[in-house]
Amino acid sequence: EVRYINEWNSFDISLFENHSIINKTVTGCGFTHYCLTNSIPTILCSPRKFLLENKHSQLPGTYLVINNGEKALEIDQDLENFKSKPDLLDYKISNLEEICTIKSNLSQYLLNCHLSQKTPKILVTYDSLRYVLEEVGFSIKDYSVIVDEFQNIFIDSRFKSDTELNFISYLQDCPNVTYVSATPMLEEYLEQMDEFKNLPYYEFIWDPGVIRKPYIQRIKCKSVQTNAINVINKYLSGDYPYKILPDGTIIKSTELVLYVNSVSMIIRIIKKAGLREDQVNIICAKTGDNEKKLRKIKMGIGEAPKRGEQHKMFTFCTRTVYAGADFYSPCASTVILSDCNLKTMAVDISLDLPQIMGRQRLEENVFRDEAVLFYKTLDSEDAITKENFERMVQDKIGKTESKLRTYNNAFDYDKNDYVADLRSLIKMYNYSDSYTGIDEKTGQPKVNKLVILAERRAFEIKNSTYIDDISLYNEMSSNGFQVNSGYNDIFLEFMGQFR
Repeated sequence: EVRYINEWNSFDISLFENHSIINKTVTGCGFTHYCLTNSIPTILCSPRKFLLENKHSQLPGTYLVINNGEKALEIDQDLENFKSKPDLLDYKISNLEEICTIKSNLSQYLLNCHLSQKTPKILVTYDSLRYVLEEVGFSIKDYSVIVDEFQNIFIDSRFKSDTELNFISYLQDCPNVTYVSATPMLEEYLEQMDEFKNLPYYEFIWDPGVIRKPYIQRIKCKSVQTNAINVINKYLSGDYPYKILPDGTIIKSTELVLYVNSVSMIIRIIKKAGLREDQVNIICAKTGDNEKKLRKIKMGIGEAPKRGEQHKMFTFCTRTVYAGADFYSPCASTVILSDCNLKTMAVDISLDLPQIMGRQRLEENVFRDEAVLFYKTLDSEDAITKENFERMVQDKIGKTESKLRTYNNAFDYDKNDYVADLRSLIKMYNYSDSYTGIDEKTGQPKVNKLVILAERRAFEIKNSTYIDDISLYNEMSSNGFQVNSGYNDIFLEFMGQFR
């Protein structure tokens, strides 16, 4: 009979072991809401600033840590590299000033909570946890640290390897940590990380009536962009997908949410479809580069409308929104673009797709459990054999071991210089030459296993899941999706015209 966690009267997060993993198994069960409204001091860590802003807008009594200087998730193919910033010194100084402000404001918030006897509820990104811990100090023993959507520790390591490495390191100083996700990283990956392999693992088993099995219409195509434009043109002409309810009521889907993990492709789609600003909401990482690109088409970065607010006809979402955001459209349909030949555009069926399908929150939306996936399989010339991939991994492991030996054998007075050189190499090559990372807590080099696992997962997605149609079908079926098999639905028939 339980649909949301706050209906489970005997549930108490404080009874779990010091460090543990919770697999919610379903999205939208209100776990985050429970953590932010119970009587336990809580630090909620999220991989996306957007998700924290989304939660804060719904629970304004929480305290949101905003650090505009933190590294954004570089998800687009042609985003500028950090090292190309014109004045790195000014950037570092402004970031330090912002960190001081963050800590000062947080200190005042904690004091106010103490004086008013309110329970502290702090929202923070993975990047900025260290500053919160420095301010909380010894009181951390009283806090429950919730790592929301923790599968992103692995996913984001393809783009923010240093951030994820240091985030895990700082979490080891926290007595009470719960790693939470509806789509946790596969066990075979967790077992390869010392920080995860021996943790207690809990899985929520729901009443069968709570479980929703989404239907995905998968459509292979030569160009995911062209197919997206075809669907948009249907909407623009007023030719909406619709459903007929048992009582004869016709429900039209007059809104469309498109998941496209490339700002550049979103811009191309908008330009070619001739969309206006009043028709479009673009939700992506709030970076200067993204803002600059969107200004060229006289648009900006948007936000998810709150419950009851007006939605635009078209909402474009990058990976910023895949996990944890709440949409309250009464009639929006979902289109997903996946091209495994582009590094950032391959949708992970076991991790990304369940999260995407959990974004529409309103039960009244009769289209919420359906989506169309436009996808491209792997181009034969881009295929890499498992043998060649393993050879590449072992070569990088060898180089990593060599760098660590050099550091360990160096005189103490030379080690700082060597670490500085390693930092430069990491920034320059972004782990393309070795897996040597720097633990910021200790200042020492170490093997960044997260990069190895992220590369393995990317290889599996590209060279296994998307190698052919049958492999994709099997992956979707094994992850609990209904897929293209005798499903009679007006909406899907409409979308199916774009095969």
